[in-house]
Amino acid sequence: MWVELTTLLIPGANDSDAELEAMCRWGVANLGPDVPHHFSAFHPDHRMTEVERTPLATLLRARDIAHAAGERYVYTGNVVHRDGEATACPVCGLDLVERGRYRVLSYRLAVDPTAESHRRGRCPRCGHVVPGVFEPEAGSFGARHLPISVDG
Repeated sequence: MWVELTTLLIPGANDSDAELEAMCRWGVANLGPDVPHHFSAFHPDHRMTEVERTPLATLLRARDIAHAAGERYVYTGNVVHRDGEATACPVCGLDLVERGRYRVLSYRLAVDPTAESHRRGRCPRCGHVVPGVFEPEAGSFGARHLPISVDG
C-alpha cells in the first residue's frame, strides 16, 4: 500500500511552528521519512470566505520544518512553486522529477522494471533508491490543456 500525507494549511488554525514540528516528527516516527508530505494552500472559498489565503511563505516554512524533522519528500500544493513540485534526491540533491502545474517537465529516474514495484526508481547520479512506483519513462497526467476557439 502506498501512503502519502496531505495537510491543508489554514492560516491561524494549524500553521504554527509547534504544530507543524509535532506533526512532522510524528510522521517520521510512525510512518518513516520516505512518506511524501504535501502542504496545500488554503483558498477562501465557499463557507470559509473570512479566512485569508495561505501565503507561499507559510508553505515554505512548513516544508523547511518537515525537512528538518527528517521528511525526505515534501511538496507544496495549490500554488505555483516549481521547487515545491519537484522530487529531489535526498542524498545528492539532483532534481529527479520536475513538475509544473501537474505536468512532468523533466524525468531523471533510472528505472529497473524487474525490481519490486516500490523499489524501481533510483537516482542516476548517486544510486539512491527513491520509494514509489515509477515507469521507465514519464507519462502525461493531471491537467489537460485543450485549444479552444471562441468566435465573437
